Amino acid sequence: MKKIVFTIFTFFSIMLISFSQNLNVTLASRLSYGSQRLSNICGWVDPADSKEYALVGAQNGLSIVDITNPANPVEIIQVPGPSSTWREIKTVGNYAYITTEQCCIGLQIVELTNLPNTNLAVTTWTPKIGNDTLKKIHALHADNGKIYLYGSNVGNKGAIIADVTANPMAPVYLGSYDPRYVHDGYVRNDTIYAGHIYDGECAIVNASNPASPVVLATFETPTKFTHNTWLSANSKICFTTDENANSYLGAFDISDLANIYETDRIQTSPGSNSIVHNTHIIQNNNIDYAVSSWYTEGITIVDASRPANLVQVGNYDTYTPSVTGFRGCWGVYPFFPSGTIVASDMDSGLFVFAPTYVRACYLEGVVKNCLTGNPISGVNVALQVANPQSNSHTDVTDFLGQYAVGIARPDTYIVVLSKTGYLSDTDTVVLSAGVVKLNTFLLCPKQTFSYGGNIFDNSSLVGISNAKISIYDTGSRWDTVTDASGNFSIPNMYAGTYFVAAGKWGYVTNCPSGQSITSSSGTLSMGLDKGIYDDFLWDFGWTVSGNATGGIWERGEPQGTFFQGNPINPDADVINDCGNQAYVTGNKGVTSSDDDVDGGTTILTSPVFDLTGYIQPVVYFSRWKKLSTNSSDTVVISISNGSSTAMLESLSTLSLGSSSWLPRNYKISDYLPPTSTMTFRMEVSDNDQDNTNEGGLDHFLILDSINISVNELANKVDVRVYPNPFSEKTVIQVVNHKLRSYSFVLFDVFGREVCKLNQGNIANDFILHREGLSSGIYFYKIFESGSTVSAGKICVE
Repeated sequence: MKKIVFTIFTFFSIMLISFSQNLNVTLASRLSYGSQRLSNICGWVDPADSKEYALVGAQNGLSIVDITNPANPVEIIQVPGPSSTWREIKTVGNYAYITTEQCCIGLQIVELTNLPNTNLAVTTWTPKIGNDTLKKIHALHADNGKIYLYGSNVGNKGAIIADVTANPMAPVYLGSYDPRYVHDGYVRNDTIYAGHIYDGECAIVNASNPASPVVLATFETPTKFTHNTWLSANSKICFTTDENANSYLGAFDISDLANIYETDRIQTSPGSNSIVHNTHIIQNNNIDYAVSSWYTEGITIVDASRPANLVQVGNYDTYTPSVTGFRGCWGVYPFFPSGTIVASDMDSGLFVFAPTYVRACYLEGVVKNCLTGNPISGVNVALQVANPQSNSHTDVTDFLGQYAVGIARPDTYIVVLSKTGYLSDTDTVVLSAGVVKLNTFLLCPKQTFSYGGNIFDNSSLVGISNAKISIYDTGSRWDTVTDASGNFSIPNMYAGTYFVAAGKWGYVTNCPSGQSITSSSGTLSMGLDKGIYDDFLWDFGWTVSGNATGGIWERGEPQGTFFQGNPINPDADVINDCGNQAYVTGNKGVTSSDDDVDGGTTILTSPVFDLTGYIQPVVYFSRWKKLSTNSSDTVVISISNGSSTAMLESLSTLSLGSSSWLPRNYKISDYLPPTSTMTFRMEVSDNDQDNTNEGGLDHFLILDSINISVNELANKVDVRVYPNPFSEKTVIQVVNHKLRSYSFVLFDVFGREVCKLNQGNIANDFILHREGLSSGIYFYKIFESGSTVSAGKICVE
């Protein structure tokens, strides 16, 4: 047997590290596996001497570790298996059943009764089922003397059912639930709770006749990537996990299969995009607790006794780097009689824990209107907590005005209540462990008033008809359009500080921020410049076409997606335009494969615009793209004058702007003659299966470069700009020229002066700082005695 080198870390050696990471979970020890990565974990108790063993899925096989003394784990043996970073283990009686996705041993079986001796009986099971020989398996579960093998290479990769009661080392094939892929599942009393990960749902399947399973019901899980399921002790609640970024532990009432509904969902480390993996339900003092492995967040313990109010009461972070993705804690096993919990961290080894199961403190009730007494939906109710470890301390009232929040520690807390259109309020509550405090809160509506004004053409001063108006902040928004005279009126406004935006196709949107509006503010008067501009705050009539079956262009606030913790889609629009909207190819899900372009091409085309009045029109836009490496997928950006089309960009994997916004500009006359029937187009094509292919477009505008004379200027002095682009500051230096009195002026893309620097006769360089500048393209001119001697372009990152 190859000697396994490992290291034991006691609680005392890492106490300082773990102190800030855990709540109600004490680290007893950690066992390192060196360069071997770990996967899932299980446990076994020897009925002869009550010794407790962790069964660890290691990269090179099944690692069996004696954890009877939690402070001193001892590896007994590593049973060899195919080298794999994917191994799952379950036990039936005194036998361990091990799966791996590495070909080709099928199901590995190890008899454990001879422990702590190392001469263990080992065999494999590779039956021929239908036309396929069982070679590899994703996951498994065991119940009532049967094993259920999920995601194998057999058939449609559903669930294989085999009996192991008669001969545990030689399973007997009974049948399959095999309509589609099953990733993982839980079984109780011959009923499978199957995780159909790619369909985003759990199927409840009666498998009492394994040869002919019957689907009883299905239900979608919170983020539609159903990985793992487990039942409450009373079998009335099914707990689920979704294995994608920003996912939840969900709870569903399945007591009536004709009316399954979600009771609650909980998320550890909200806002971190962390991924939950596996959950298990254990009873402690007749209370259900959900013990979960949560990848980069380690393990969590949730008081699940009130399924409509899940509260995190314990956690330990096994993975210290501040990143997310498929790293960290793969599995956890909480079922040892001693109460010991073991967890397998892919990178950091085996963790042995001593948990303290505490009851949650609950606050539940209703929020009502202080004037009418009617319940208010959509109220945010939050316990004021510093550095919250989960989202259980906050809730939003339902249509009956009901809320339910909780916290792990008994104490006195401030409750903050807020909703758009209502005066925020606070109250103080005393919460106790295991006690539900019922409280009714009252919120009063803000005073409303009518607000209006006029939108006009800056050149003619005539009102603009059908201009769009939006007044908004982070929680409120009012939208309307102007009448034939450019006038508008918004009823039911309430006082605040807002963005006020006005725009129309053929005009440049205006959106000043920090506008204080009260009942005594008077009317708004806002002028717009003519121009071709769209930041997609409104729908100005861009059209979507093509034959793609998924990931079709849509306008909205970009939702970020991730692959292995790395960003794929930006999670925001371009920061220096109006609003938070952009056009993106599909805007659903949180992983790179969610709603990406599939099955063809999706095309985004602008409304027609007239450039006959422009002398040197330049098209500006910001875009991003994501193309899988070595794929034949394409992103093409083009412009048309009604009779011919010219390509501006054909993007590849190596093109700039991958997964981040990149400003671009092109002088249109370099590609085709400008006309009155111009259109702009961006098309994204999926030409290969199983590839990520997406794109985005924002901050589109056409400018006449003659207005600032940058492109055609014959520079009279040499100028060096470094760095360019820049993020903090840049130097603009006049090179090889006598000391003169120069001035530097910076313009935005609309030709508006942004800043001016005067330099006298001391030196020939200017220092431009980032402060006050948004990301994007700017133009500069250098003047001497009122004459332009140089001009150029500067990019701010």
